[in-house]
Amino acid sequence: MSVSVRKDINIPKVLTIAETASLMRCSKRHVQHLMYSGILKYYKPTPRRVLIDLESVEALFAVPANAAVLKDSAK
Repeated sequence: MSVSVRKDINIPKVLTIAETASLMRCSKRHVQHLMYSGILKYYKPTPRRVLIDLESVEALFAVPANAAVLKDSAK
């Protein structure tokens, strides 16, 4: 029996709160703070389950928080 996979469906890559905290090397509470402040996108497929969008985690680290300071000091 073969399973066909549609190529046109974009399934988001997601992480749990614990996986995100481990990846970011921070506490689960800090991850929750980032979620509720709108910095990290998340999904709640059930009332207890939370899945965090991996792209939003990657975007968080795309530009350093002190980018303006680093840019000014490079002159």
